Amino acid sequence: MQPGPFDHALAPDPDALTLYLVRHGRTVFNAQRRIQGWSDSDLTDDGLAGVRATARNLEPLELHAAYTSPSERTLTTSAEILAYHPGLEPEARDGLREFNFGVYEERPESELVDHVDWMVLFREVLEGTYPGFPGGESAQVYLERVQAVFADIETRHRPGENVLVVSHGMTLMVYLAMSGIVSGQALANASVTVVHVRDGRRTAAVVGHDPSGTAPREGRLQQAEATAIEAEVEQGD
Repeated sequence: MQPGPFDHALAPDPDALTLYLVRHGRTVFNAQRRIQGWSDSDLTDDGLAGVRATARNLEPLELHAAYTSPSERTLTTSAEILAYHPGLEPEARDGLREFNFGVYEERPESELVDHVDWMVLFREVLEGTYPGFPGGESAQVYLERVQAVFADIETRHRPGENVLVVSHGMTLMVYLAMSGIVSGQALANASVTVVHVRDGRRTAAVVGHDPSGTAPREGRLQQAEATAIEAEVEQGD
């Protein structure tokens, strides 16, 4: 395997804990615009290619730890990245899972939109007030587990360490929103977001960097998610 050129915008801060947040590669359900929370589907060929571009881009980094959602698409993504970091095994954490959409899992995004306005959904998820879908989880439960897992990761590591976190679009965006970091665009598949944590404060050096430069544009649902999160962060400023 040949490493790709290192993007110096991704360089770690030696005086901070640096988190490398990576969204999983594009999947069959992503391509089909189907709801994919706790359900799973395989990475597409272009999705795997995008992950491998990200892996080559991150190869020069010294990673001290790696965490991943236990979903198959994130396990596949983390395995490709860590192929360049022999000896480092990812720790699967349930708190990094995507939001559980219950009965809407694997169904077309259009069916969810027919049930609830997407901007309302994502705003109420961020506020912790959305009751959830049948068979799924409430927004409050979701926010608590996301906050808890990132708090634990930040507590377990010290300044100067570089930590990989492979998760999902909504979950990573929620963490950014909790950190007061605005992103007006949905995070592309296999994208890299770099967050420096210092004295309890979080700052983003890079948001949604796509090393492949070829990640498909997101659907309306994902972009509505990003817009709602951006509005919530700005309202809280």
